[in-house]
Amino acid sequence: MKERLGSFHAITERIQNSDIKGNYPRKLSLYLVQYRDDVFEEEIGSRDSRPLQFGLQRDPTRSPDENKSVSDTTEKRHQKQSPRRMFDVHFGSIFPIWPSRTPPPPSQPLESPHSEVRVLRDILSKKEEELKALREANDEIERKLNSCRENDHRTQQCIESLKERQLEESSSLRDEIKGYQINIKSSTKIIEKLEAKCAEQTVQLSKAYSNAVSSWAQDVSRDMPDDVVRSTISSFFQGDFFSWCADMCAPEIDWSKDHEKILNICNLVNQAHHYRSGPAHLLFDYAAPDGYSSLVLLQAALAKSLVDTFLRNPYFLVDNGTVLQNIESSFAERSLKESISWRINTVLSLEKTFAFNAEQVDLHLNQFLSTFGVLVQELDKHARDDLADLFNRFSQIALKLWQTPTQIRIIDMANMTNLSFDMSHPHIECEPVVASALGERLNGRPIGVVIRPCILSQSISDSGEQIPPVVWSKALVWVSGEKDPYDME
Repeated sequence: MKERLGSFHAITERIQNSDIKGNYPRKLSLYLVQYRDDVFEEEIGSRDSRPLQFGLQRDPTRSPDENKSVSDTTEKRHQKQSPRRMFDVHFGSIFPIWPSRTPPPPSQPLESPHSEVRVLRDILSKKEEELKALREANDEIERKLNSCRENDHRTQQCIESLKERQLEESSSLRDEIKGYQINIKSSTKIIEKLEAKCAEQTVQLSKAYSNAVSSWAQDVSRDMPDDVVRSTISSFFQGDFFSWCADMCAPEIDWSKDHEKILNICNLVNQAHHYRSGPAHLLFDYAAPDGYSSLVLLQAALAKSLVDTFLRNPYFLVDNGTVLQNIESSFAERSLKESISWRINTVLSLEKTFAFNAEQVDLHLNQFLSTFGVLVQELDKHARDDLADLFNRFSQIALKLWQTPTQIRIIDMANMTNLSFDMSHPHIECEPVVASALGERLNGRPIGVVIRPCILSQSISDSGEQIPPVVWSKALVWVSGEKDPYDME
């Protein structure tokens, strides 16, 4: 190839130095064209025995613009190095236009099988790399999936374990609840038995106490100590007296004008104008729920009946004790001490001569029920007998009290109408529940009901002078336990 190119250079120099430049014979031009084409064919066939490729196969992985840029660059490089271009450089000025068997233009490059194989190999290599990356990503996904499956399996096992534990705990709790229910049932039965036993023992104790009080009432003497008297009266009112009232008070009071008139006449509730026109929260409520109002009024009515019957008249054993009372008053005008002595001897004689019999008890009992029956439930024989026993026992206590050398004074609602409650007062007290709830805030409140009257003992000295009274029984009064609606505490 170099030798032939050297021949081209020699011919070129001759033609350039000849005088026939520009009008050389046609035959010489044809010869040079033929010579050039032969050189091209030999040169093309000598390159790996395959056609010269003036272009590149398009890479499918590149964009159209990138393929075009690469193709143009390759064509320029091939044009610079091709024999045709070398020939054109040397002979283009001499043979501007001449026919030849020219190779395909750069826009239509010749493609060889080896070039296609390389391109395919490159594509295959890239695809293999992509496939490898996909396999690695797939392996990573599989590893994560296996890890998630393992976690899910462990979670399911944990859930099953928790379910089993919950079932066991639920079963255990059900067993405990059943055990508690069985214990409650057995405890309830035991409690019922104990309550029945306590009630039976209470009845027995009450009977024993009644017998003891009756024995004491029979054996009491003139020098009976005041503390024994206080204990006896307190035990009576706080024992069977209160129990009977609590059991037999009416659940609700069926009020009528006649009933209210009777209560007003008997002065059970404060009838003073300043009290009845006072604040509503300080007034006694006749319609208090759960039988509370009837319980308070029944205690007040029964205590008033017992005290008025047996402690206002020392001669209650006879039908007409007024005559004997007038005689005692006549003695008192001359000598108080002698009048008391006469009374003691007279009561002692009456007790021996006129015993307090069942007829007298029924008389007082019927009188009480006819007056205050609205406060009491319907009585059966047992309840009526218990009420008769209360009248009989208190009459025996009263006889012994009248045989002591002292004057007996009674303070009831008639004496407390205008009296305000005072916790420090020596003769009155209120219900313990109300006192503990309000304390000193009760001071100054009006007294609504006297549940039990005050019983005082006024002794006489040897010189005939009166000694300060001794309290045998404080008055138990009802004072409103309602809080003042205007109280900011």
